[in-house]
Order: sequence, then C-alpha cells, then structure tokens
Amino acid sequence: MFFPRARQCSGVDVVDLPHSDKGPRTGAPIVVLLHGFPLDHAMWAPQARALEAAGVRVVVPDLRGFGKAPSTQGPGSMAAYAEDVLRLADRAGLRNFALAGFSMGGYVAFEVVRRAPPGRIAALALVDTRAEPDTDDARKGRYATIEKVRLDGVHVVADAMLQELLSSAAPAELREQVRATMMAQRPEGIVFALEAMATRPGSLETLQKFAGPVAIVVGEKDEITPPTAARLMMQSAPAATLTIVPRAAHLTTLEKADEVNEAMVAWARALTSSP
Repeated sequence: MFFPRARQCSGVDVVDLPHSDKGPRTGAPIVVLLHGFPLDHAMWAPQARALEAAGVRVVVPDLRGFGKAPSTQGPGSMAAYAEDVLRLADRAGLRNFALAGFSMGGYVAFEVVRRAPPGRIAALALVDTRAEPDTDDARKGRYATIEKVRLDGVHVVADAMLQELLSSAAPAELREQVRATMMAQRPEGIVFALEAMATRPGSLETLQKFAGPVAIVVGEKDEITPPTAARLMMQSAPAATLTIVPRAAHLTTLEKADEVNEAMVAWARALTSSP
C-alpha cells in the first residue's frame, strides 16, 4: 500500500490515497475500483483478484476517511473525493483508465468523469449505485444520521445498514465480516461521506454524455439502490450492459462475488489496453 500526504488542488485539500496497485504495468487495461459507504477497499477483494487474473492492472484505494486513508475536516463533498482519485491517477501515471464504483463509489466516479479531461476515463462499471441525487427526505435522513454518529458513534450506521447490505440468506460469517469493517471506520470519515452524499448532484446527464462502455450491475433484492435505479441508468447510457444478480441485496461484490466477477471481467476484457 502507498501511504498519504495532503496538498491543495483547485481549492480542494487533496489527499494522496493509500492503495494497492497490482497487475501488468504495460499493455494491459487499467481499472480503478472505488468502494462504497461505510466500507473500505476490502469490499472489492474478489473482483480485484479476478481482474488481475484476467490480465488487468487493478488499483484499489481507500477513500479519504475510510480504511487507512486520513480523515479531513468537512464539509464533505464529492469534489474532494474526485480530486483525490485524480491525484492518485496522476501519481500512478494513469493517463487513461476505467473506473468502477460501488454505491457511494459510483457517485465519486460520476464526479471524476465530470472533472477529468475528455477521454481520460475510458469506461465505467456502476455496481449497486444510482445516478439520481438524494430526495429531500433522504437528505434530511443523512443529516439526522450525522447528528446520531456525532453523539453515539459509528455503531449507529453499522446497526442500521447491516440488514440492507446483505440478504437474509447471507452466511453469518459474512455478516460478521461486514459489520467488523463498518465498525472499524472513523466517525469523521462517516460524517464527511454523509455530507458529500447529501449534497451530490444528479448524474443522468453525465451518463448521457459519456461515450465509453458502461457496465451496470445490481442485486435483485437491493433496496438501497434498486434495479429500478439501475434500469434508469441503462436508459441514459449510450453504451451500457445491465446485469441483475439473482438473490443478492446491496453488497453484491461479497455476497455474490462470482456473478459480479463474471460481469466485470467481461467489461474489462472489452477495454482497449492503456499505457
């Protein structure tokens, strides 16, 4: 893992993200995997292994405030996350790369597309995410959760989200693993992310303008970002495929890893190799 320092970029405090970087350095597609809330890079472990085995260079960071990435003071914004990712790409020499975002990572990916020069983002994989902004009720709920986290700690989020992340059929050991990951996150990172998600813009227009291949993956039983949201993205993306993962809730990357691996490897193999 590469470890961080911070700098100023375009008015945003930019953090150098800790990350893994595995796979071929030349002649291979490059994929950057952006994790969701309130998790860290480990939620992508099955996909990172599958993509690397398929000959893809795979870069997996912890977003600021999560895992081993440093926290910063708010207000949280998608702009800050996106600038961090672009800083990582610059430092790693990624001139042209594909982005995969799970849930909140999808919101970050949209913001990266908006901020990157045309053509730098070669493709998108949008896994259990959505392109619409928060409704008024959802935004109010995030701010209410911020106050609860400040008062009572991270367990407020872990307790509320565990049943939504996994289906009732998920094994107990996976539930324990996911809860432990959530509980390991820091309150300031949780608060930053909630603020960023509450204030994020809509991204349907961003999808409409994006010319590269788009893979959309969603759990059949996902209630956080349901198949209806995935179908709306599908209608907006000029070059998209849709995979609905049977019997999976929100955290498809771990609950139904094989199905997600298959979809993402097929998407990555269609990419043009990038220097």
